[in-house]
Parts: sequence; structure tokens; C-alpha cells
Amino acid sequence: QYISEQIDSILNQTFKDFELIICDDQSTDTTIDIINSCAEKDSRIKVHSNSNNLGYVKNFEKGITLAKGEFIALSDQDDVWALDKIEKLYNNIENHVLIYCDSQFVNSELKPTGKKISSSKAMITTDNPLNLCLMNCVSGHALLFKKELNNYLFPFPLMVPHDWWIAFIATMHGGIFYFDETLIKYR
Repeated sequence: QYISEQIDSILNQTFKDFELIICDDQSTDTTIDIINSCAEKDSRIKVHSNSNNLGYVKNFEKGITLAKGEFIALSDQDDVWALDKIEKLYNNIENHVLIYCDSQFVNSELKPTGKKISSSKAMITTDNPLNLCLMNCVSGHALLFKKELNNYLFPFPLMVPHDWWIAFIATMHGGIFYFDETLIKYR
């Protein structure tokens, strides 16, 4: 229902030099038609349709392995990014291997609910994996990481959400940095 808005918010980023990899995990609605229509209009979009349903963890793993760039950002299908999200995260990652930002909770019409992810989670900068063992604060849609982290990520364990795993591993291989700005409208 919202994938066009999400794709538009990515394609219209102030940072323009990227590829947009979309892995469709056997959608049963018109999602693949919408994605293919967008791909016809912008050569940065690379569409991959899974021959069987992988589930969200392995689908994210597949998308990450397909990425050619030196930095990787993840996206959900229903969020909207601030147009300078990639630029700000890229410009502030510095010597950390992963950076993440805050997100504004919104309703289906993108109206703010008055809460952010930081309203209920302690957002931290850390290189200690113990800080993430009991309570993860890094959301996949809010992160950007260096591709070098791929050397330690795979295979993703099925028992842990992909974003928790990526953040946990990042604490041991360069640390994570919290960029204290709200750059996503999170449905």
C-alpha cells in the first residue's frame, strides 16, 4: 500500500550516488507490479524476485549480499525517509562501522503520533555488545553501515531479528554511533 511513497523518499535523497536493491519475497498483491513500474523509470533500482518465500530475516540477508556499494542502508516498505537521511548518516559515520538515527512514529497518513523510538528506548553509542544483549535500540530502517561489516554478519541466525544481529555484530567490529536526529517517518 505504501511502497511507492517509500521508493520516492529514497530516490529523491540529496545523496544521489546509490543503487536501490528491492528483494520481493513472493508478494501476493500488486507490489511487484509497482516495483517494476518504478524500476522502468530509474536505472538505480535493481529488482530481485525470490523464487520461494525466504521470510524477512533471510530476505534482508539476500539484499545485503547483493549490495555493491561501500555503505548499506536498509528500508521497510511503508516508511518515509527525510530527503537528507543518507547524506547525514554518511557524513557522520566517521570511524564507526554503523550509524543510526531516531524515527518519528506516524499513522497511515503520515501524521505524527507524538512519540519517537527514543521515547521508549535508550539510544546509545557503544562498542560493547553487552549493551545490546537485553534491549536493542537500533532499528533496521534507521541504520547505515559499512560494507566491511559483511565479513562478520553471515549467515544471519533465524532466531534473532536482522537489525538486532547487525547492530550486535557491529559493536564488536567498529562500534555503533547514535546520530541524534529524527530522519524517518515510521508507520
